[in-house]
Amino acid sequence: MAEGEKQPSTDDVESARNTPSRLGPVARGSLLVAVVLAAGLLGVGSGRLLWPARNGTDEDAGRARKQAPARRQAVTPPADRILAPRAPLPETAQGLIEQATQVVDRLQEAFPENTDCLEMKARLADWLGKSEQAVETWKRCLELDPKYAHAYVGMAAAAAKKADHRNAEELARKAIEIAPDSFMARSVLAESLLNLGRPEEVEPVLADFLQRDPRSHGYFLLGQAFWQMQQYEKAREAYESSVRIYTDYAEAYFGLARACARVGREDEAAAAMARYRELMARREPTRGAGMHTPSTDLEAVRLNVATAYADTARVCFARGERRVAERLWRRAATLDPENAECRHALVSLYQSEGKVVKTVQTLEELAKIEPDSPGYRVEVGRLRASLLQYDVAEEAFREACRLAPRNAGCHRALATFLLQTGRHLADALAGARTAVRHEPTAVNYALLAAACRANGDRAGALAAIEQAVVQEPENPAYPQLDKLLRSEP
Repeated sequence: MAEGEKQPSTDDVESARNTPSRLGPVARGSLLVAVVLAAGLLGVGSGRLLWPARNGTDEDAGRARKQAPARRQAVTPPADRILAPRAPLPETAQGLIEQATQVVDRLQEAFPENTDCLEMKARLADWLGKSEQAVETWKRCLELDPKYAHAYVGMAAAAAKKADHRNAEELARKAIEIAPDSFMARSVLAESLLNLGRPEEVEPVLADFLQRDPRSHGYFLLGQAFWQMQQYEKAREAYESSVRIYTDYAEAYFGLARACARVGREDEAAAAMARYRELMARREPTRGAGMHTPSTDLEAVRLNVATAYADTARVCFARGERRVAERLWRRAATLDPENAECRHALVSLYQSEGKVVKTVQTLEELAKIEPDSPGYRVEVGRLRASLLQYDVAEEAFREACRLAPRNAGCHRALATFLLQTGRHLADALAGARTAVRHEPTAVNYALLAAACRANGDRAGALAAIEQAVVQEPENPAYPQLDKLLRSEP
C-alpha cells in the first residue's frame, strides 16, 4: 500500500463494491458523474472480468473437459474428509499420487451414485495406467445416466490409445449425438478417422464447428486431413489458423512448414520450421491439459495432480462444497504456479462471495502468469480503488495502458478512474482522447465530454457530447447531458 493511504477495515473489504460513493470526490461537480456513468456502459466497480478466454492446444482440452453441472444429491460429504484444511503437501511423486487418489476416492465415497464423481475416478485410473478399471467405471456412469457424454468421450480416448480406432470412432460418434458441442468428442473422432485413412470425413466433423468455436487443435487436425488428401493450400490455411490461435503449437508449425514448402512459399516454410525447432528445444513434454501417463518425475506428477485437483474442485463446487473446492483449487495453484484455469475459478468464487482482497490477490497471480493480458490489471485497478487504495489502483490502470496502448477499454478505465477521483485531470483527458481515437463509440465520446469539461474546455465538451448523440440518438442520456452542458455558463 502506498504511504499515507488508508488501511481498509474488514467492513471496507466486504462492502466496498456496494459503496461507489466512497470512490472519492468527483472533479467539477455532479455533472461529471452523470456524463461518465449515465450510459451504464463503463463498468466501473462492476467486478466484471475483462480478459478473453485463453485459446490453444492445452487450453482447448482443458476447456472441453469441464464437467457439466451435476445433479444435487441428498447426502452431504464431510468436507474436511475429502481434503483436510491443513493437509500437508507431499514432497515426493508417489506421495502426491497417493494423496490425489485418496481425495478422488473420498469424493466418490461421499457421492457413490454421482456420475461426475465416478468420471473423476475413471480419469484418475486411466492416468495411472489402469485403463480397464477406468472403462468399467465409465460404463458404470452410463448405467446411471445413458446420456452421460463424458463417459463416451473417455472410453473413446481409451480405445484410441490402444489403437482400436474403429471402436474409438463409434464411441466418439455416440458422444457427439448426445453433446454436439463437445470438442473433445470431435477431436477423438477426427483423430480416429485420420488413423483409419478416411481424411475426407474429417472436414464435416470439424469445419462448421470451428467456425462457431475456433480451436487450435481442431485446425491442426483439419490441416492433417487436408495434408493426407494432398490439398496443400487448404492444409496451409488450416495450420496458419492453428498457430494464430495458439502461438506455441510446435506440431502445427511443423505441418505449416511442410505445407508452405509444397505450395512454393519457401521463406514462410523456413520461418515455420525455425519456430518449430525453437519450440521443441524448450518444450516441457508433460505440461498441458489433461492427465498423461504417470511418471516418477516430480514436476510431471505435480502438473498432473494439479489437473486432478482442479477438476475435482469443480465437482465439489457443483455439489455445494465451496470451501473444499476452494481448498482444492488453491492446492492446484500451489502445485502448478502457471495454472490459470484454477485461478480463474477462484476469482469467480471470491467475487461471488464479495471477498475483494482475495480476488485482488488471485488476479495479481494471473497477471504474473499472463503478463500480456491487460484485463487483469484493469480489474485489479477497479478493486484496489474500491478498497480506497488509489495510488496502487492508478498504477494498475496505467500498467494496463502500457501493455495495450491501442486498447480503448484500458484507456477508458484509467480516464474514468482519474475523473472519479479528481486525480491528474490532464491525463484523464489524454486517456479519453486515446479511447475515442481507437474506438469512436458514444460512451467514449461521453467520457471525452466529461474530461473536457473537467479541464475547463467547454467547447470540446459540447463537440464530444454532440458526437455521442450522433452515435446513439436513441439513448436519452446523451441529449440530456448535452442540454446540461449548454445550460452551464
